[in-house]
Amino acid sequence: MERFRSSGRKVATGIWGNSLTWIWAVEATTQPYAVVGVGGNMIAYNQLFGEFGNQQSKFGFAARPEAGLFIPFKNKVSGFSIGASYNIMPFREGDFKNLNSPGIHAGINVPLRK
Repeated sequence: MERFRSSGRKVATGIWGNSLTWIWAVEATTQPYAVVGVGGNMIAYNQLFGEFGNQQSKFGFAARPEAGLFIPFKNKVSGFSIGASYNIMPFREGDFKNLNSPGIHAGINVPLRK
């Protein structure tokens, strides 16, 4: 099994990014991992003042550090994962300073291909 994984992705909404995953204890029953992702995001900003409004779209930098645990099933490819991440999205418009957000996740990973 690889210790590093890199994945690029493009999504129809205009989000683009690339990530690098580091897995410790590749053969262990519980595998801690860390991910660093960088890319860009498209932000659609709409502000309404009754009849009048302000609408802007901006493309900006994005980053996402993540850490978690992967518990593989017997086939060593699929498994259960749990982790936390923090989305970093700088944005300045009106009263908004940033669109940063924390996140947690848990689920079953089933790869579509090896």
